[in-house]
Amino acid sequence: MTSGATQWKGLESFSETKDYFFIFINKASAHVIPKRFFETETEEVQFAEQVRAHMKTANHNT
Repeated sequence: MTSGATQWKGLESFSETKDYFFIFINKASAHVIPKRFFETETEEVQFAEQVRAHMKTANHNT
C-alpha cells in the first residue's frame, strides 16, 4: 500500500458527476472519490462544500 499528501494550493480543480467527486491535481491526474462511500446525501454535499472552501482559501493565499 502506498500513501501520499497533496497541498490544497497545488490542486487545479474540483468537479463531480452523479457517482464520483474528482479533485484534480493537474489536467491528467485526479483523486477520485466514489459518492457511495458517503452514508447520506448531506455528507456528500458537506464534503463538496469543504473541498471548495479549502481550495478557495488556498488559492487566495498564494
